[in-house]
Amino acid sequence: MDKKSFIRGFGIGVIFTVAILGISCLLRTSDSETISRAKKLGMVFKNEDSKINFSTTASKGAVSADDASAAPKETANPKGSDGTDKNDKADANNTDNTAKTNTDKKEYEDEKKKLQDNADNEKKKLVINDGDWSGKISSELKNMGIIDDADAFDKYLMDNGYSDTINSGIYDVSPDDTFNEIAERITEKYKK
Repeated sequence: MDKKSFIRGFGIGVIFTVAILGISCLLRTSDSETISRAKKLGMVFKNEDSKINFSTTASKGAVSADDASAAPKETANPKGSDGTDKNDKADANNTDNTAKTNTDKKEYEDEKKKLQDNADNEKKKLVINDGDWSGKISSELKNMGIIDDADAFDKYLMDNGYSDTINSGIYDVSPDDTFNEIAERITEKYKK
C-alpha cells in the first residue's frame, strides 16, 4: 500500500466520523423534551430543582420509599371510599402479608421436617456380601444413617458373638431398629 492511498483512506474516515457526530449532535433532544417524556413514563422529580429521579416501579407514577417526600400530596380526602384511612389499610395489608409469609414459611419448614423424618425412618436395604466383616457392616450402617456409632455396634457384635455368624444377603433395616434387632436379622440366629 502506498502512502497516498493510506492518507486518502484516513482522511475519508475522519470526514465520515465528523459527519456522523455532527448529525447526532443536531438530533439530540433538549432537557425540556427529556423531562416531558420522563413524566409521560411515570417518572417523578426527587427535588423541586429540575432533577429527575429515574427509578420507577412497575406501577405508573409510583415512588420508592426514599422518594416519599417527592410524592404528590393528597389534598382532597385521605380516607378511602369506605371511610377508612388509606394508610391504615396499607399497614393492615403489610401486616397481613407478613403474617401470611411467616405462616407459609412455618408450614414449609414443618412439611420439610416431616418429609425428612419419614425419609430418615424408612427402611433401607443393607447388602452384605460373603466375607464382609463386622467392622465394614458397621461402617455401612453408619453411612446409611441407621446407627450413630459404628465402633459401638461393631463392639456389640463382637461382645455378643454375632460377628462370627453374619450371613450374606439383603436386609431391611431402619433407624428405629435396636442393635439387637439388627444383629439378629443379619446373623444365623434370625433364620428360622
